[in-house]
Amino acid sequence: MPRSKNSVRYKELKKRENTDKIRTYQTAYRKSRREQWNHSQKMLMRSRLARFNNNEATSSQIRKHRRLNSERFSKHVQSVGEEEINQRRKQARKRWNKCVDTFEKEIRDFHTHTCTCCGKLYRFSQLKILNKSFLASRNYDNDFLKNIFWVTDTSEAKFCTSCAKDINKKKIPKLALCNGLDFPKVPDCIKQLNRIEERLLAPRHIFQTIWSVKGPTGQYKTKGGIVNIPVEVDNSVSSIPRPINNSSMIHVRIARKMEYLKDYMSGVVWTQLLYDAAKEFVKTPLAIGENITLSEAWNSNFDDNHEALDIEDEFYNTNAIHETLLMQNENNFAFSGLTDTSIRIAPAQGFRPTSILFDEKCEYLAFPTVFGGHKMDPMHNGKPISYTDLITSCSYVNLAE
Repeated sequence: MPRSKNSVRYKELKKRENTDKIRTYQTAYRKSRREQWNHSQKMLMRSRLARFNNNEATSSQIRKHRRLNSERFSKHVQSVGEEEINQRRKQARKRWNKCVDTFEKEIRDFHTHTCTCCGKLYRFSQLKILNKSFLASRNYDNDFLKNIFWVTDTSEAKFCTSCAKDINKKKIPKLALCNGLDFPKVPDCIKQLNRIEERLLAPRHIFQTIWSVKGPTGQYKTKGGIVNIPVEVDNSVSSIPRPINNSSMIHVRIARKMEYLKDYMSGVVWTQLLYDAAKEFVKTPLAIGENITLSEAWNSNFDDNHEALDIEDEFYNTNAIHETLLMQNENNFAFSGLTDTSIRIAPAQGFRPTSILFDEKCEYLAFPTVFGGHKMDPMHNGKPISYTDLITSCSYVNLAE
């Protein structure tokens, strides 16, 4: 640029520079105004739609809203073309149907397939199929094949990636069920017990406060500590009246203490099934090691003229009628439309709690329908498996099997 401000060249360059600046400012201003107008139109349409959806718009506003939509659509059709719009609609419909099919496929392919070796649940895409004849051709012995084909002994089976990786190295996986991580077989009489019958049979009563998060259908959280109380199985089972016949049932309410007004569990108990399960449970290795016995006096013969509910023990409380929602009718109160007497007991009352850190058999004694009176002692390569791996395996094993 020339140094002299009075020269013609300087004035022309200055005028051009100012013109460029003005054009830049004008372009930016027009762009900002266009954005503001688009934003205001969007907000206006949102407010109209909100009033329209909430039934807050008047009839004139609704007619205006529909008229503007029809005008806007007609202008769009004129600018683009009706054939192009129909083609775009078909493509959008295809994309939507494809998304729906993908979603349904993902739902069907959820964690419903079991690994034959470790018993965990995976997606089908996460599993690998191995052939037993192919493994036998690679000099895999029969004992090794029997251990890895634990869940289903078939010619082909599905394995997870971690198990398949160890199997290709001719190694037994750490979390394989053959290492003692499979749930023991439970007798049928114990497996048929309901929740309250299982509590009466269990030598350990565990109390834990569980709260629901974000409604009853959300997740759950624990609050406070876990109380583990050892109880006497003989006292719990003997507190139930003797049956008149094998099909006799009675309503039982279980409380933490007899002075508490509320019961933490209640339900119908099949007395003969409970006693048969108790006789089978005391024969298990875990019950023998804990010196758990059952008295035979409960099932002894008695006169049919005596009422089956005429019993007296330290757990029976005839003054606890006011602690239930059952309607009182003279000497009896109704339950499920039947006239019968409900028994209220507190098996854990009078026993001292034990820490779960020192009670190694707490889980096995608290849930007899799951473990059946047996303790799991998993071993891998001659070394015991850690408690963390044991809980990891038990939490993923398909219990439906």
